[in-house]
Amino acid sequence: MKTLILTPVIVMIFLYSGISLAQQYYDDNGSFHYREVFELEGKSQEQLYNSVKKWIAVNFNDANNVIKMDSKDQIIVKGLTSIQNKGEVKVDFTLDIAFKEGRYKLEMYDLDANFTVSPQYPTVKVPTINPDVYTVEDYKKQFIQTTIAAGGTEKMAMKSIDSKKFSDKYWPDAQEYNRQTAKELKKTADSFAANIKSAAGSKKDDW
Repeated sequence: MKTLILTPVIVMIFLYSGISLAQQYYDDNGSFHYREVFELEGKSQEQLYNSVKKWIAVNFNDANNVIKMDSKDQIIVKGLTSIQNKGEVKVDFTLDIAFKEGRYKLEMYDLDANFTVSPQYPTVKVPTINPDVYTVEDYKKQFIQTTIAAGGTEKMAMKSIDSKKFSDKYWPDAQEYNRQTAKELKKTADSFAANIKSAAGSKKDDW
């Protein structure tokens, strides 16, 4: 399957005056789910749609493949980006943008870190959980999943879970890793939001 990676978007310049409402980063279950509504006075639904569609075409390696839904009132994109957390971590995501007259809603969810124990083993997709509600039981489930993916068994995983090393090292390390991942994903979501906001609000060039 062809890997679809978002091309680097660095510049975050606000070219207009806009209002954002009701920003959030997690859903009620504690999963990472960015949501924000932006008001752009004087922009029609069609203008917002066209600006964001152009932004997607410019910033994705294969826009036709990543766009999973495309209508005048909503675009859904499934792609792959990367963050830094003890090295590069590839992260799947869904970008969902809905349009109305003078406003649009941006959501970013299904952010799963692609974890690979070693190249010969399959990739495990690990969801990011709000650090404030991340529990040892959440980590145990992830630990069992990654152990099995690496060729081990649930029995082997439970043996490690019952060890002192699990509570003294593995669990604290997992908490820090999840905190850092959540921090990097917030940066990623904010970067997407800022650049889409800039594209949606930019004025036409009279050339």
